[in-house]
Amino acid sequence: MSSIHFYDTAKHKRWRAAVLRRAGYICEECARYGRRTPDGLPVPATVAHHKKHADQYPELRYVVSNGEALCAACHNTRHPEKSGRKKQSPPSVDSSSGISPTGDGRAFPLRGKFQGKGENDIEAL
Repeated sequence: MSSIHFYDTAKHKRWRAAVLRRAGYICEECARYGRRTPDGLPVPATVAHHKKHADQYPELRYVVSNGEALCAACHNTRHPEKSGRKKQSPPSVDSSSGISPTGDGRAFPLRGKFQGKGENDIEAL
């Protein structure tokens, strides 16, 4: 299925709505870092982004937990090839601890393989 037709399907529109609704229509990336609009309001989300790309993981295409609500600016940083910029390299991983350091010395745990079934599946909506 081509990407253009994929985004026009009713199933994709239901998935997108479920992802945005779950996040309260607020950009999850901006909220994570405390970014706000100039008026001091949370940054609104307009895009439902697949955490694991739908072309590579078609079985996760309609799994709501594989979606992330983002503003257009944050989505463009996730897909620099669409905006003409170079992609940033991911942080390095310390394989002995399973921890990936962030740029500021903090760390976050790495997660195992995504299961992708059950209540988060769009079919359950």
